[in-house]
Amino acid sequence: MSKTATPPRYRILFVCMGNICRSPLAAAVTRGLAQREGLGALLETDSAGTHGHYHAGEAPDPRARKVGAKRGYDLSKMRARPVVVADFERFDRILAMDHENMANLLRLCPEESRAKLGMFLDYVPESRPFRRSRSVLRRRVRIRTGARALRTGGKGSDRRL
Repeated sequence: MSKTATPPRYRILFVCMGNICRSPLAAAVTRGLAQREGLGALLETDSAGTHGHYHAGEAPDPRARKVGAKRGYDLSKMRARPVVVADFERFDRILAMDHENMANLLRLCPEESRAKLGMFLDYVPESRPFRRSRSVLRRRVRIRTGARALRTGGKGSDRRL
């Protein structure tokens, strides 16, 4: 009888600043999509924060959990943690959620692991072109402002638009 080898897992780490909103959602959605496609056993996802020590051990932000739950993703067991040097060895791909986090990762990352770094949005398909009406632009500004408020704890929100 031949023994069937377990296929190797591909490990992806999603990184934002505090590890309580964007990166846990990205990890949960990616894991869910892989499971739906029958690839769940081949993929391992995790999330961490470049400033994850601020929220270490905390569950994702309630708003992130609500957004995830509304779309069928359970974030309740996830806990925030900081990026650690061992992550650069353990993961096959480390995706930063924005350029500021990429800069922080580059400062932490050993030279031999830099090829593993990438930007999350480089893997997101472009949306269909849309008419940039005033209401669409306002909505995009509100979304970005809301994301900024999440990152800064409510400081720096801009209600002018």
